[in-house]
Amino acid sequence: MTSMNVPEPMMSLAVSPVSKDSGGQFSKALNRFQREDPTFRVGLDAESCQTIISGMGELHLDIYVERIRREYKVDAAVGKPRVNFRETVTQRAEFDYLHKKQSGGQGQYRMGKGEFTMEYKEHSPVSNDVQMQLVNTYKATKAAE
Repeated sequence: MTSMNVPEPMMSLAVSPVSKDSGGQFSKALNRFQREDPTFRVGLDAESCQTIISGMGELHLDIYVERIRREYKVDAAVGKPRVNFRETVTQRAEFDYLHKKQSGGQGQYRMGKGEFTMEYKEHSPVSNDVQMQLVNTYKATKAAE
C-alpha cells in the first residue's frame, strides 16, 4: 500500500485557553484533533510561549476552534502568532548627542560624540570548527563641560 501525501499547512493561528482551569481539556482536544487529521498540526513556539495550530486555511482552523468550544466546553482565545524581531548593527554608526534637562535648579547639560560598531570575527578556541564571535565596540569622546 502506498503512503498518503500530506501537504504542508498553509495558515497558522495562536490559540490559548481563556481560563487556566481548562488547560487539561484544551490539550486533550488538540491531541485528539491532531490524531484525527494529518493536515492539522499543533506546536509550541519556544520564544513566544504560544500554542500554534496550523492547517489548510482559515475555515479549517475556525472549525477546530469551534469544536474546542462546543465539544470540550473550553473558551479559546485566538489570534495571530507573535513574531520576535531581531535587529543588528551592520555598519559603523557615529553619534553626536546633546543632553539637556531642566527640571528646576541647576539642570543637566552634556554633549557626547562617538561611534558604535559590531563586527564578526572567526573564533575557534578549542576545536578546528570555525565559529563566529560577536565583537561589540563602543567609543565615546568626552565632551566639554
